[in-house]
Amino acid sequence: MKTFCAPRHLSLATLAASALLLSACTTTPPPPQKPWAECTPASQIDKPAVVRTYPHAKLDPQWYPEGAKFTVVYQFEVTPEGKMGRKNYKPADADPRIIAAIERSFTRWRFKPAISNGQPVTTCFEQPYELIFEDLSPKPAPQAPEKSS
Repeated sequence: MKTFCAPRHLSLATLAASALLLSACTTTPPPPQKPWAECTPASQIDKPAVVRTYPHAKLDPQWYPEGAKFTVVYQFEVTPEGKMGRKNYKPADADPRIIAAIERSFTRWRFKPAISNGQPVTTCFEQPYELIFEDLSPKPAPQAPEKSS
């Protein structure tokens, strides 16, 4: 009768993979990267920027009459003057109508700038937008039960 033993290199590979998996569970993830170099790290900010006004984007429900759900994430900076500076969004292929509506709302956002060492500084934020368009298609009317004679 023959017995089967796994080759030694296979056992070592399994052991190495297990160790790597366990070490990945115990490490801390790297801090999020700043979108622009001028952004002051959160650890150096005494008082964070505060949004004073933030009008909502006006979206037309007719854009997606069958319903849809999207998430667009904006990264933007707040200048020391309390104004919105540079911005970008993900995903890059988002519907241009949605992006235009969000961008229009951004023109009316106002901020109290972040403070570091008593001075206003440039800070950066990430703002997710979860957009849900309800299904507008007509629903069939419920039929009355038939009467039996």
